[in-house]
Amino acid sequence: MATSGTQIITNRARLFLSDVSANNYRWSDSQLLVFLNDGQQIITEARPDSKLASDGSLLTVTDLAGIGSNISIADKWRVPLAHFVTARAFEMPGQERLNLDAANHHDKMFWNYVKTM
Repeated sequence: MATSGTQIITNRARLFLSDVSANNYRWSDSQLLVFLNDGQQIITEARPDSKLASDGSLLTVTDLAGIGSNISIADKWRVPLAHFVTARAFEMPGQERLNLDAANHHDKMFWNYVKTM
């Protein structure tokens, strides 16, 4: 079964967010995990083929329980998921968090991947 650790995706999203100071994250792991679950669901609705493993078997899509979990869609969706997580994080109000221009950019990147992969 093709799996990717949520840690890989959230680390990439944190790079996009410039949120790499572990002592003072602006977005908690639990917040990013909610966005990651949402993104996984949106991808599987828009692209049913995302549930196919490289061997052709059908993957079971489940909500992720924690940062150490593995995503339940094909590995190729790691980068689009990082863009989705980033877009949703930048949409959150709060000090040094809300950035609608960046949210729009990452949302466009996400949908470009979904449409072209």
